[in-house]
Amino acid sequence: DNHVTDKSQLPQRFLLFVGRCDPIKGIDRLFRIISHFFREFPHYKLVIAGSGWDTKIIPKSIADSIILLGQVSNVNILYQKADCYLFTSYFEGFPNVIVEAVCNGCPVLAFSAGDAEIILKNYPLGQIVNKEETFQYKLGQMIKNKPAEEQRLKEAKLQKQRFQFKHTVKEYKDFIFEE
Repeated sequence: DNHVTDKSQLPQRFLLFVGRCDPIKGIDRLFRIISHFFREFPHYKLVIAGSGWDTKIIPKSIADSIILLGQVSNVNILYQKADCYLFTSYFEGFPNVIVEAVCNGCPVLAFSAGDAEIILKNYPLGQIVNKEETFQYKLGQMIKNKPAEEQRLKEAKLQKQRFQFKHTVKEYKDFIFEE
């Protein structure tokens, strides 16, 4: 289990993907999008945290710009330092990774899968898209118009309140015990 404790261990500018290596996570479109992105922003890296990743599956043309961390015990530092979290899944239930990202004030660009839209609905640093071309365009826009650190911290605080587990417990209780 990899433990990233020092922000200086991370690249200066990077995008983030957190998730296991599984086709359902949209790895094919992640690589297509990131290949396009690196042509416009060659000084960026893509940091990937999660299990099952192997350098053999990464296209050679972008391999030097991708950092595989494997399982990471403290992902919060990654979300706090990343310029954008990329959510490329085809199917999801409730994507915890998006909640983790917003609770750390990380900008999020996401395909519409599972409850991604619900989670990002009241999050000004997040956007939902439905097409790869739109994802590529919006990613460039988000990188060119990065939020100030103060805004990221303010949003993190608001989202942590919003996603406190006591709210989930209350919703379950209301659902289960409704008359």
